[in-house]
Amino acid sequence: KVSDPFGKSSVMVRPLLVLVAVQVMLGGLMSGMKAGFAYPTFPMMNGEWLPSILFDSSQWTLNNMKEYDSGNMFAPALIQVLHRLMAYTIFVLGIIFGYRAYKHRVNGIFRFSVRLFLSLLIVQVVLGIFTLLGCQSGKVPLTLGVMHQAVGLLTLSAIVFVWYLKTHLAQYR
Repeated sequence: KVSDPFGKSSVMVRPLLVLVAVQVMLGGLMSGMKAGFAYPTFPMMNGEWLPSILFDSSQWTLNNMKEYDSGNMFAPALIQVLHRLMAYTIFVLGIIFGYRAYKHRVNGIFRFSVRLFLSLLIVQVVLGIFTLLGCQSGKVPLTLGVMHQAVGLLTLSAIVFVWYLKTHLAQYR
């Protein structure tokens, strides 16, 4: 039996892949809904850790999700909270994954894949924060927004690369 090149960190690869894929979809919703305009502050959301509209049970209607551009803030608030919470989760799990992989002394292409994923993850978080803060001007900072989307796809590609190495190339360790 061939040992796993990522050691104990290996169990985190698939969950990270799924979370990053879901995050890319949430990012698409953020962009499409222009949800960044609703709460263009960081780390709080217009002075609240969680928008109070999310705690109003009367807002949890299908119509509020479908009619997100009618001025009701519920859908943009919900999508932005989900996107932020997913980002925090991925970032923490990504750091733990990287730490475990380095502790296991991954080398060669495996080390490169971990470094690539972690580097892109850090750049992605920074771009996300600056893109959000740029929305305070009332316009989406186009360059930052496009870079954030592009690096999001690269981050997804990087974790797919890690998964591929884990599942198909363990024998080349």
